[in-house]
Amino acid sequence: MDALREDVDFAVVSGAHEAEMVYPRDPLLARATDERKADATAAISKLSASGGPASGGG
Repeated sequence: MDALREDVDFAVVSGAHEAEMVYPRDPLLARATDERKADATAAISKLSASGGPASGGG
């Protein structure tokens, strides 16, 4: 987020098989401001890694 220039439209998307908007929650882009970048960073911090080819035992 620190490298994102002010007034750039952005979104944070997560997913392996299906994309999900993490920030903003609605399907629109957010205009980068200090407040919105902080909100996006907080949303990213709540994500967790899960699954994937290396996660199983066998």
